[in-house]
Amino acid sequence: MHVEELTIVRIGLGLYLCSTPDDDYSGSLGLLFLFIIYAANLFGPPPPDVKAISWPNPAVSLLI
Repeated sequence: MHVEELTIVRIGLGLYLCSTPDDDYSGSLGLLFLFIIYAANLFGPPPPDVKAISWPNPAVSLLI
């Protein structure tokens, strides 16, 4: 992992934790979901073709 990418993830994590309320579990579930996607991106195999890259983008943006 590059230093720049790790810095962006840390800044994003800090902003996320500061902006979610402490009394609601939806923030924790959202954070877990984002970490699962991030880990799958880091440790998963490369996509087989361009179509495999293009279809998840709209689906993920609907969930966020």
